[in-house]
Amino acid sequence: MPFSIHCRLIKYYLIYVRLTLTLAKVCPHTRLITEVNIDNIVLMTGDFNIRDSLWDHSFPFHSSTSDDLVIIADSFDLALSLPTNPGPTRYSDTTGESNLIIDLMFLCNGSSELDHHTILPESRLSSDHAPLVIDIPITEEIIQMLKLTLAPKSEQETTFV
Repeated sequence: MPFSIHCRLIKYYLIYVRLTLTLAKVCPHTRLITEVNIDNIVLMTGDFNIRDSLWDHSFPFHSSTSDDLVIIADSFDLALSLPTNPGPTRYSDTTGESNLIIDLMFLCNGSSELDHHTILPESRLSSDHAPLVIDIPITEEIIQMLKLTLAPKSEQETTFV
């Protein structure tokens, strides 16, 4: 059964992960290193605020910032996704200002299940960004759970607290 994600993302990224990759981050205030494990990233999307001829053929320029973004995506084995209905992702309210393609989606390279997304300009509502939508197939999985409860005012509760 496919699962749809409707994304309205502004200056952050949604990353769908399965397992682990190590990223190290140094906190400037405490100088402590925080390690996060992420692996097998299958989707990266957001408002990247980068105009480029790579994804907007009506824009005549190419940016080295775009190259950096593509290199980062490639390092996670992600490739730029082409929408099934190409068009703007940000709509201007200002007369004379162009609509833009700045919301992008990168998908797992070579995946036959995750190979495109759709732009929904009619679903913008009060936002100036059109949502990007993708169906992610999720298989049914049985998750073993164990639920334990402590009776109120019991000896176990007193010991626990």
